[in-house]
Amino acid sequence: MCRLYTNGALLWLAFFSNQVYSETLLVENNFTIQGSVVVPTCSINAIDSGGLTQNISVGDYTVAQVSIGGTEKIEIPLKVDCRRTPIVDEIGLKLELIAAYPEVISLKGAIKTNLEGVAIALRWKHDDSVVDFDGGDYKEKKISNDGTNTFDGSLIGKVVHIPGEIVQKGSFQSAVNIAIRYY
Repeated sequence: MCRLYTNGALLWLAFFSNQVYSETLLVENNFTIQGSVVVPTCSINAIDSGGLTQNISVGDYTVAQVSIGGTEKIEIPLKVDCRRTPIVDEIGLKLELIAAYPEVISLKGAIKTNLEGVAIALRWKHDDSVVDFDGGDYKEKKISNDGTNTFDGSLIGKVVHIPGEIVQKGSFQSAVNIAIRYY
């Protein structure tokens, strides 16, 4: 009888050992990791897509007002709203000169207009710093998220006299390209 019990124990042990080994082999896990990398869907001045073209009126001035610096500061709005997208830590804004309207070398942050002697001086509203074109090397202005996922990249512009030039009268215009990078 003892022998039978031993054989039974061996049989049971062999069955149990085989069962454990089988379960160990059958345990396999496969899982898929998914996600997506998206370009932020931010709107600029409440325009959702297609870029942004703005025409900003700086007003009408006499030759004397321009010559003596008697022009008004105007806000050039650039509101970036990223509330419909994952959190954007900061944005980078870069103003790029257009060949027809180069930087005025004698006035840092100013761009020429189509009129002789007339330029537009530009400052960042965010911190009142002068826009740095750095001779066309285009310094990027970074603005951090304040917790709202909205950014104010507006500029302050002012019509100014270019030193050493005679102020020409007539309608004027100037332009820059603005590139926005999301971080």
